[in-house]
Amino acid sequence: MKIKSITKEEQETKLAAKLSKRKPQKVKPSFNEWLLHDKLAFKVIYLMGAFSGVLIMVAVLAISFVFDWHITLKVLFGALLVWQSWNAYGIVKKHKFINSSVNGLAYKGKHKSIYYKEEATPQ
Repeated sequence: MKIKSITKEEQETKLAAKLSKRKPQKVKPSFNEWLLHDKLAFKVIYLMGAFSGVLIMVAVLAISFVFDWHITLKVLFGALLVWQSWNAYGIVKKHKFINSSVNGLAYKGKHKSIYYKEEATPQ
């Protein structure tokens, strides 16, 4: 077996030719980066939190009636249900105007991402 010596320039040209034939690979961000930086993900999480808060308060109020807790707790849970419903209504009403991400709101831009590139959202 005979080994052929190749110069550094020839190696680089062969490598560049092989790399140019490949399709460019997109680097997909991890789930955590997507969750931190995507504005649509923030809207979805925010709306899910609003609805789940209402459902939890309905469940707690129903439990208080089923197990016949004290009237004070029933009134308190009823008031909390009304308050949570009003907040959820406000969130649903204003969800079109939410233009932030979890990173922008909670962390104030602390987490920079190398791989995540935000796409322009149509408005």
